[in-house]
Amino acid sequence: METLIYIFVCIGLIYLFLAILPILLPLVIIILLVVGIFLLYIRHKIKRNMEDIQKDADTYFEDSRQIYDDSVIDVEYSESDVHDEE
Repeated sequence: METLIYIFVCIGLIYLFLAILPILLPLVIIILLVVGIFLLYIRHKIKRNMEDIQKDADTYFEDSRQIYDDSVIDVEYSESDVHDEE
């Protein structure tokens, strides 16, 4: 008798799983699609922001190199003998 009850419970659980499956499966697929599209969007945004940051850094360093190259002044350095006056 216990075996028969166990079999009925197993069959009931399988039936319940199969009855709920058509409802849950589309929801799971929709959730996975939304998460996948969101991750692709975030990846695209991060890549674009990194390219912008790289471009800004390149522009900054190019500007600083140009400023440095333009402001170089040739100065002759000569040592002078300084004597302490006593």
